[in-house]
Amino acid sequence: MSLREKILLIITVLSVTVLFRHVSYANAPASVETASQFRLVDSSGNPRAVLACSKEGDPSLSFLDGKGNKSIVIGLDGDTSDISMKNTKNKASVRLTMQADGTNGLALIDGSGKMRTGIRLKPDGSPLLTMDDISGIPRVVLESRSDGSPALLLSNSNQKGGAAVLVGANNEPAIIFNGADGKLIWSVPSQTDTKEQK
Repeated sequence: MSLREKILLIITVLSVTVLFRHVSYANAPASVETASQFRLVDSSGNPRAVLACSKEGDPSLSFLDGKGNKSIVIGLDGDTSDISMKNTKNKASVRLTMQADGTNGLALIDGSGKMRTGIRLKPDGSPLLTMDDISGIPRVVLESRSDGSPALLLSNSNQKGGAAVLVGANNEPAIIFNGADGKLIWSVPSQTDTKEQK
């Protein structure tokens, strides 16, 4: 066998070997990694992201800042999908939720962990905006009801007195003022007119 024939034989054997290995790897089943927690670390070895399950079995993905505090958490809380963005005190500042009944919500939370502004989309598609005081009492409520009629409600701290501006299902507007004790002060149309119309 000449030198040329030997070289061609070697090249042929190497080509078949490489092809065989390529086909074997392509047909090999994909590997599955199983763990209770996965951690992504930076170049200094500090954890920056954690994928894990809670004791109840709900999965979550957490992104950590340079100090190890959770900045963003994406996960499930029972039947609720949840995305939370936290402040430096590790308390949620913004929270987006999607519930199993179709209710979607966005909450803006102050530094003490109390919700101050909330936006909800109810299962029937009607939107609701609330603004709470430091005690958690809704002082301003703006909503569009299921029949499409809008309403603006202003409440005092005991949730009795306040004012309301709305447009009813009959497309007629109304304004109502109640005193601190919840009793009617003034309204348009007046209560008397409303009773006479009935």
